[in-house]
Amino acid sequence: MANPEEVKSEYNITCTNELADGELYDTVVLAVAHDAFKQLDILKLCNTQRVIYDVKSILPKELADARL
Repeated sequence: MANPEEVKSEYNITCTNELADGELYDTVVLAVAHDAFKQLDILKLCNTQRVIYDVKSILPKELADARL
């Protein structure tokens, strides 16, 4: 797992491993295929202008902007 401080320092991107209640995100990267992620309403976590990257292809195709 990437160190959030290194990501911030290198790319000026704030990375989090925990979701804050009511917080909206510009980008969501799903990098593991945990069943809990399948239950999330991903769109409720995101701003209207968003990027959703589904590394493990666990979301329906129409929800992800890119997948592997």
